[in-house]
Formats: sequence, structure tokens, C-alpha cells
Amino acid sequence: MCGITGIYSTGTMTVHASILHEMNRLIRHRGPDDEGYVIYNLEGEVIECRGDDTVDDFNHLRYIDEAGDLRVGLGNRRLSIIDPSPKGHQPMVSKDNRYSIVYNGELYNYREIRKELESKYEFKSDTDTEVILYSVIEWGLEKALSKFIGMYAFLIYDKEKNILYGARDRFGIKPLFYTESNGVYYFASEIKSFKPIVRFKPNMKKIYEYLTFTRIIDEETFFNDIYQIKPGHYFILREGEMTINRYWNLSIEDSKIDHDIGRIVSRWRDIFYDSIKIHLRTDVPLGFAISGGIDSSGLIAVSLDLIRGGRVRERGIDPVKLYSFSSIIDDPKIGEGKYVDILVKHFNIDLVGIKPDAEDVAKDLEKFIYYQEEPPEGPSVFSHWCVVKEASKYVKVLLDGQGGDELLAGYHAYIPVYLKGLLKRGAFLKFFTEAFRLKDLILSKFKLGLKVYTGRRKRLILELLSDEIRSAVEETELKMKSPKANNLKEALLNDLTGGRLHEILRYEDRNSMAFSLEIRVPYVNHVLAEFMMKVPEEACIYKGWTKYIHREMLKGLLPDEVRLRRTKIGFEVPEAKWLRDLEPFIKDKFKDPLVSKLGIINRDTLNKKFEEFCRGRLGDEYARVFWRILFLEEWLRIYIKEN
Repeated sequence: MCGITGIYSTGTMTVHASILHEMNRLIRHRGPDDEGYVIYNLEGEVIECRGDDTVDDFNHLRYIDEAGDLRVGLGNRRLSIIDPSPKGHQPMVSKDNRYSIVYNGELYNYREIRKELESKYEFKSDTDTEVILYSVIEWGLEKALSKFIGMYAFLIYDKEKNILYGARDRFGIKPLFYTESNGVYYFASEIKSFKPIVRFKPNMKKIYEYLTFTRIIDEETFFNDIYQIKPGHYFILREGEMTINRYWNLSIEDSKIDHDIGRIVSRWRDIFYDSIKIHLRTDVPLGFAISGGIDSSGLIAVSLDLIRGGRVRERGIDPVKLYSFSSIIDDPKIGEGKYVDILVKHFNIDLVGIKPDAEDVAKDLEKFIYYQEEPPEGPSVFSHWCVVKEASKYVKVLLDGQGGDELLAGYHAYIPVYLKGLLKRGAFLKFFTEAFRLKDLILSKFKLGLKVYTGRRKRLILELLSDEIRSAVEETELKMKSPKANNLKEALLNDLTGGRLHEILRYEDRNSMAFSLEIRVPYVNHVLAEFMMKVPEEACIYKGWTKYIHREMLKGLLPDEVRLRRTKIGFEVPEAKWLRDLEPFIKDKFKDPLVSKLGIINRDTLNKKFEEFCRGRLGDEYARVFWRILFLEEWLRIYIKEN
């Protein structure tokens, strides 16, 4: 797990190596354990360098600021997880000096792939970095990527052909950004690395999408002229031309799997256990984030079954001393402390409970938004920040249950889509039977869902937006429509490859890396996703239960109070209460806001509507609107400021 940077000059323009050093310095938090560079200078010489805070083992390397101008340069900040010895130092250069790599992430099946390569290549470390490098050399980029199970972003330079390759994992768990200026391409794990190169300018289209609760994944970011390599894509940069290609495309397949639910549960058990097993590979201490929901609970249940059953033995795991971490909210409507307590007692694990509140938001807001880099969707992201902040004091790796809802249809919003699909295919008896069994789940979110569906939030946003930004983006609004699903499988596909999961993975990466901690998400595994695209919909919603095959698989592993929970809360915080608690703080932010100075929000209308909200004349369902404006305002202050 690391942070990576890269520079590739396609013409006569030269860049001093100190720029790469500064880019790396700005993401030191992603890898405080080590720092390294490889420079290809204008004469084609390969120079391995170090930074000013690299461990002594590498003090024989040249200091980067002495390297002069470069043609190509790769930088790395290392968070040592697998083989934390000096042998894992990056960048890694092949034995013949032709190829070099910088890499961020985890290749979970690296041991299996390494066995395929050991007869031809001499490995100097026990890292997955070397496995990626020699896989690409041996099989080429696309075939190598097809073998990988993991989260990753990497850059590989071929000196002989003067080609830079780069790739991002299938779901975009790990980030990779780029920008171009005067024929020079710059790459980095985080956008803040580009601060020495470009002047940050806001992307009004992305701001409009954000404020109107629209999720669109494309190459664009909140910053003009800074782009992301999209999930499941790779690029090739040569002779001044950059080509980007998709290497993985999740799709719905006609079910070739037996419709027998028992056999589907058995197959799900096998592949889910395999996913957990390889995600437990670590040489440093590991813990679990738990919420009391079935995803994080199932994750810890299977993990402990493997660890305490002796089927997983890793240097970083102490089967006796295992930590779990949870956000504890003292609100009976959204708190899940009861279920967390059940899990902790049942599994006899140590719990570190974190109780975030409104005062924490005021204290940490600037730092939180700085590391997020883009305004987050809501304040629950801050609650996650607090959990990671505390967890980093105990462990270096954290396993998280994110992705289970998108994979197994856990959100209650999927239920109407499922029922609609039954009607469309004429399964009327099944429709009425399932609708009756699921009625409590449908009604649980009906009130808020109806308010959102009827556009009340969006109408308030449109009222707040300035005329300038509204007219500037009106013509593109039709292109910004999120894809609609005709059935459950399409809904799952949209969310697995679209905005919902992408945003979750984005904030998990930024929160964890801010505290130099690695988060792993075993549910976000293409093997599991491809399986779910092949099974019938009943594997997800069946006999009045969501996540049916997962609940069945967990029989005997989880207490039934958790396994058979009907409530679905999610990672929530008391949004409206926190806003009202922070009324003076937020009013001060809204007094003379940049969102109005930059022509985004009408200041007078904003202050009037927020006053109505604080006095209770606007309902709690509007809380998220004001959170988004607050986060956007802070983001503008940190990254954009006044032009």
C-alpha cells in the first residue's frame, strides 16, 4: 500500500527532478515508511534516488534534487504491509534495467501467480510489487491484468521502447489521476500532488452534479484539466500519444448456474471464503471495522472461522488478540450498538468504540476536506474518518464490509426494482407474495424515499443555485441522467460499476490513507461480482429476505439476532441534529461564502433557508443539502480560494 507519482515528457520540454520530489512529498501520508525514485535523465541514464527522509538502508542512493532534469521519473511513498523489509523498497527495477514499477495497493493472489513465474524469474523480495512487474513482462499488460485479484494502481516504464504503462483495478478501489501540460504528463495517487504544476480551478459541471445528487463516473474530477483513469482501464503512453482502454467489463449473463438455491449457497460459500482468505494476507497487525450489519458481521465471522480454525496463518495476525472498531451513535433510531455488543461478546474480540459528535466536525473539518480532496456525499463519511483515525493507533490494516449491499442487493431501494422486474416478466403471483413478505422493509424507508423521489431536495438546490451556474449547465443536464434499471440485476450492475460504490471506495481510500492505514474490502472482488451476475435474482431477494444466500451461508457462524435482522440502518449519523448543534459555526461559514463569490450559490437565499432549517421550518430531509454546501464551501476555501 503506497502513494505513487510519475512524470513523462513527450517532447523537448524538460522537468527538474525536484518537481517529482515535491509531488511525492504532498502524499507522504500515504506511505510514511519509505521513499524512493527512479529517474531516466535526458541522456537515458537510469538513476535511483532517495528523498530526504528515507531510512538509512537506502542512503547509498543519490538524493533526488541532485538528479537534474528528467525525461521520465517515477516516485513512491511506501506503507509497508507485505514484506516490510528493505527488500520491498520501490521503485523496483528489473534485473536488466529495462523496466521499472511504482505500485499502490494489494495483489491478493500474488502467491499463486508467483508460483507460475518462479521458474523464469529470480525474485528478490516477498512482495506483490515484484509479482506485478514480472507478470506484465511475461504475459503483457492485458493478460496480466486478467489474472489479478486485488486493489491496485501502478505505473510501469519500458526504457527500451520509451513506453509508460498504467492501470487501475476493476472497481477503482485505488486511485490514479493525471494531467498534461506543455507535452508533459503527470500522474499521482492524489490530486494534491499536482499543486506544484497547475493552478486548481473548479469544474462547475461536477459541482452541479454533486449539488443535485447525481452520480456520474467519467474521466473528469472536481478540478478542471485533472482527470482520473477510470476503474477497469489501463493506459499506454508513447510518442506523445496516450491511449486508454477498458480491460474489464462486468455484464449480466444468462444464468448457466443451477437454480437450486442450496447449490448456489454452497458455491457462494466457497468463493466468499476464498475471498476472505486471500484478503487476510498480511505481515502487519490487522483489525476489523464492524457496524452490526450483516456485511461486516459476516466478514468477521468468516475471518475468525478461518483464523481460529487454523486455515489462515499470517505473520500479522494474532488469533488471540483481535481488534474491532465501530462508530457508536447514541440515537436509538440509527444507533447499532446493540448488535455490535452481541458480536463482540459472541466472538470474544476487543472492541474500540468511537463516538463522533458535532464538535468533532467543527474541529476536524478543514483537515478532513483537505484529505478527501473532493466534497464527500454526507457526514457519515466523517464518522468513518473518526473510526479510521482511532483504528490507526492499533493496527495497520483494516477489513471493512463495504460493497456487500451493492453485491447482494442489501439496500431497501432495490426492493421496488425487484418487484417491478417481476411484474414486467409476468410473475404476478410471485410479485404479490414477495411484496407481502417484504412490506415492512418497503415501509421502513417509504417516507424519506418519497420525499427524495418527488424531488424536494433538488427543488431546494435549484432555488439556492445562482442563475449563472444553472444556465451554464442546463444544456448538459440530459447527459447527466443516471442509468435507470429495469430489473434487479441491472440495478446491481449500475451500482457495482457506477457512482454509488465508486464514491464509497473513494472516501475509504482518502480517509484511510490520511492516517497511513490500509483498508481492504473483501466483498469488492470481481470473482464475487461475476458470480452474482450469473445467478438468478432469488439469490439476493427470496422469501421476504434480502441477501438471502449470504444469510443462509452464515447459519451457525453468526448469532441469529444479527443474521436475521430486518432493520437496515447503514452507516448513519444524526445529520439534522449535528447541523443545528453547529448552527453558529455554519452560519459563520455561510456569512460571506466562496460558493456565492464564485457564482455558485445565492448567498441571501442560502442564509434564509438555513435559518428556516435551524428553526424547524424546513424538514430534516433537507439536512443533506446544507451538508453538501458546507463541504463544498470548505473545499473551495482549501483548494480554490478566490480567483
